[in-house]
Amino acid sequence: MKKLICLSSLLFSASMLFTGCSNEIPAMSQGEQEAVVEYAANIVLKYDKRQAARLKEVEEVELSGLQEDAPPDAAATPEASTMEPDPEVEIVDPFGESQDSGPSELPLEDFLQVENVTFTYGGYEIADSYPEAGEGVYFTMNATPGTSLLVMKFTAQNTGTETEEVDLLSLGARYKVTVNGETKNALSTMLLNDLASYKGTLEAGESAELVVVTEIPGEQASAVDSVSLIAKNADTTSAISIN
Repeated sequence: MKKLICLSSLLFSASMLFTGCSNEIPAMSQGEQEAVVEYAANIVLKYDKRQAARLKEVEEVELSGLQEDAPPDAAATPEASTMEPDPEVEIVDPFGESQDSGPSELPLEDFLQVENVTFTYGGYEIADSYPEAGEGVYFTMNATPGTSLLVMKFTAQNTGTETEEVDLLSLGARYKVTVNGETKNALSTMLLNDLASYKGTLEAGESAELVVVTEIPGEQASAVDSVSLIAKNADTTSAISIN
């Protein structure tokens, strides 16, 4: 369409050359008309070639720029596919403790931070039920078939001179028990003396026995070599020192 417009314009210009300042378009012979058309066509073709050449140059420049800006082909950089983690970089677990160092070790009283109350480990017992049924016992836990209960015992003692309100439930602590190197979650219980949920009053010098309970396979009950405790709250995870 543009070529036709240009051709018409050139024909009009050529006709004006033949007319000078006159408004009349003189009659042209067939040969003169063919000469004018050929001249106009050559002019259009000339500028069409220049435009095509310029477009080609622009395309080459753009392609060259894209090649320079493009990232290197992965195939040309084989080291990218064989990269390995830096062995010196320390991997950190979701709780913020490094896998190499493990959780920090704390006495239980430092973890719980109850004023004027100490917590000491008193060993563990293995049973099919806890506590034993008897007078004043409102709740008893029974081990599921094929397992036994491992009950870790702690003594909470008021070392101050005044009555202390002890509210361990509000601390939101959770516990895991490691038995023979295998770590298990402590059971959530309805025991009044569960270490995770104990609420009570201790008079000056008074103590109470608190427990953490987990289940172990029945065949492991007679072969417990080691027991340890891990405690976690919203801020930290700690290995509890029970020596």
